[in-house]
Amino acid sequence: MKRIALLVNGLAGNGSLQRQTYQIVEDLTIDGNEVTVFPIQPEKNLLPEEFLEKKGQEFDMIVCGGGDGSLNHIVNELMKMNPRPILGYIPAGTTNDFARSIAIPTNVSNACKVITSGTPFSYDIGKLNERYLNYIAAFGAFSSISYSTDQSIKSIFGYTAYILSAITEFPQQMNYKRHMKIETDSFSIEDDFIFGAIFSSKSIGGFDISSYKEACLDDGKFEILLIKHPENILDLGQVVQPLMASSLDSPYIVSASITHAKIESKDIAWSIDGELGETCDNAIFQVYPKAIQIMVPKE
Repeated sequence: MKRIALLVNGLAGNGSLQRQTYQIVEDLTIDGNEVTVFPIQPEKNLLPEEFLEKKGQEFDMIVCGGGDGSLNHIVNELMKMNPRPILGYIPAGTTNDFARSIAIPTNVSNACKVITSGTPFSYDIGKLNERYLNYIAAFGAFSSISYSTDQSIKSIFGYTAYILSAITEFPQQMNYKRHMKIETDSFSIEDDFIFGAIFSSKSIGGFDISSYKEACLDDGKFEILLIKHPENILDLGQVVQPLMASSLDSPYIVSASITHAKIESKDIAWSIDGELGETCDNAIFQVYPKAIQIMVPKE
């Protein structure tokens, strides 16, 4: 028998988890598991951080029902625990990037089966300054769309909402430019950038990126992808065309595998796992190898 804490964000995705919570509890209670439910409702001050800080060590497994943002909050609390309970995930967000990377199904019943009869997988966690990230930290053009898109719109239109936001914001996004000095264990560079991401994922914003980088989630490294600011609108094609062709072959694209990085600039706003992170002048990134165990499908 396992003691399971089920933390549910009923607003994630299209709100389906709110209607399926009883079925989830029933599915997770298989084999005599004991399930405790906690609703994640920030507007009512029901926060996963407070619940896990007080009661997290009482459970063998912490299950997150929600999107990548909800999972990030739970992961940040798990990283404070010793020993750490095993993590389970029922993805119900709009893009579910992390779930795609480790083959967790978005069907609720199938995700529950993974939790009860799958196998634990130890994967790497990143940290940007004081916040842990499950799979990505990004800055620059379009990195804010996931948290700036209205939740009610995302619930109705799903991933289409992101596309609509990207189209409507395209002109002003292309004006984004930050001069940055970046030092990693793989390279050093100083230049003007329009976008950057440090990630350990096979999907970003719903797009499959495994053809660019065969990201491995348990090799002790994250990937970094930087896009230099095009000198003019005509040079934008040297960024877009390679990416559309699943290539990183462009003078405007910098990529590498890293274990740590130091990034210096002015007022860089970071998106962490699809949520608004901190705005800072200096960012320190590091990897924590195989820091958390999560239930994944058996091969």
